[in-house]
Amino acid sequence: MDLLKENAETLHSLGYMPGELLAPRRIDFSIVFPSNDARARAASMLTSMGFDFEITEEGVDPSMPEAVAHKVISPTAEAITDAEYALDESLRAFDARTDGWGFFRDTAH
Repeated sequence: MDLLKENAETLHSLGYMPGELLAPRRIDFSIVFPSNDARARAASMLTSMGFDFEITEEGVDPSMPEAVAHKVISPTAEAITDAEYALDESLRAFDARTDGWGFFRDTAH
């Protein structure tokens, strides 16, 4: 499925309607890294892109360290997709990838 369409469907399932005027809010992007070293090296790059970076202690696979990158943006499918593509492109240098997004720490809506 196309990422933009997938993100639009996710937002709709959360109660957001296409075209709705939405106040910016914190979007959390889960990231999986191949090593703790790669995760540490990526932190400053993500910060320079305007993301806050948080190392998470829990993960599905202990051999694949995880982190969450947060950014305040309008919760539209387009804005989320653009951020996700920018993250994925930048994370390639670290052999890392995004693993979904959500409102992990911000439940207001």
